[in-house]
Amino acid sequence: GVLRGVAGVDSIHDLHVWAVTTGKVSLTVHVVHDAEVPAADILARIKALLARQFEITHVTIQCELNPCDQADEDFHFTKSADAHERTGENESERGHAHQHDH
Repeated sequence: GVLRGVAGVDSIHDLHVWAVTTGKVSLTVHVVHDAEVPAADILARIKALLARQFEITHVTIQCELNPCDQADEDFHFTKSADAHERTGENESERGHAHQHDH
């Protein structure tokens, strides 16, 4: 995947792409990144890539150091396309908790 190829990105999950109107594509994604790479750098790289390659400029990116609970086995995409993993940690161990209404 294109997003997994961004320097510093370890995996992605909870990816949604949709057209609000003709010609207006939106994207949301959770990105698990290397702790050594600042989230601001990851955001800038992904936004530039999406604009350049796909002309998607309306994006919401959630950066995480560990996959949140949205990262289930079927939709957690790591650097290796065949590796679908969960960390096995709970929210309190990761220090990260949130909910989504879909």
